[in-house]
Amino acid sequence: MNLLKFSIVAIPSLFMSFIVIDFVYTLYRTIDPSPGAILRRNPRIREAAELYDRLVKVEHVAFKSYLKAPDVETLQSERDRLVQIRTIAQRADLRFKRRVLKFAVA
Repeated sequence: MNLLKFSIVAIPSLFMSFIVIDFVYTLYRTIDPSPGAILRRNPRIREAAELYDRLVKVEHVAFKSYLKAPDVETLQSERDRLVQIRTIAQRADLRFKRRVLKFAVA
């Protein structure tokens, strides 16, 4: 009989404790107090990061086409295109860093 009473109390208590733990974990995920999370939520910083990521992907594709160039003229044009993409990517990286510094201070 004691085991039955213990089971009647213990099982719902255990279930409720898991519900409370899950609720606290959900709250922690939604209210991330770290400064990095605040910066990631900023649309201008997110835009700059996405631009840089897209440029890195374009640079990767341009480098593949540079390696597959069939003649010297195509090789030179692909190399010029690759250099141009890299300079734009450097500017995008600088933009991202400036925005992070600007919004981290503000």
